Amino acid sequence: MKTTLTRFKEINEFFEATGFENRTDIPDFFVFSLNDFPKGGIMSMQPYQKNFYHITLVLKARKSEITTDEQQNTSQENFLFFLSTEHIYSWKRDFNVKGFTVFFKPSFFNFYTGNFESDFSFFDLADRNIIELTDSKIKEVSKDFEKLYKDFFLKYLPSELE
Repeated sequence: MKTTLTRFKEINEFFEATGFENRTDIPDFFVFSLNDFPKGGIMSMQPYQKNFYHITLVLKARKSEITTDEQQNTSQENFLFFLSTEHIYSWKRDFNVKGFTVFFKPSFFNFYTGNFESDFSFFDLADRNIIELTDSKIKEVSKDFEKLYKDFFLKYLPSELE
């Protein structure tokens, strides 16, 4: 019996499937903190693909597991990973994991006319898409993600913060 791989076309469709309560009014972009996931939400996702790109900063992964295509990551505590629309991805999470995720479609960057996979090798299927972070890089990258998260919610979703 052949198993059909789920492909999420829209960011909100993915959120609905995961039990994530937030939704975006901007169909091509969303940023969230891993702390935003409800504690009673799902603990894992079977392999899937999506029609949007994905950048995640994972801090204190603990017992979290991610599998990208055939690469499983269970040993790194602090890392950054990148997924294109063609990656097959699954995960199991530890509720204590920290970090941020950015979802975007190329149309969000309408000024960019290149190809994300070929121009940015960390999105390429053939490359390793996980970057382990040193302590100094963790601080630097965390600040950038925190700023993006705060700026996004202050500019686009002010009612969420009230």
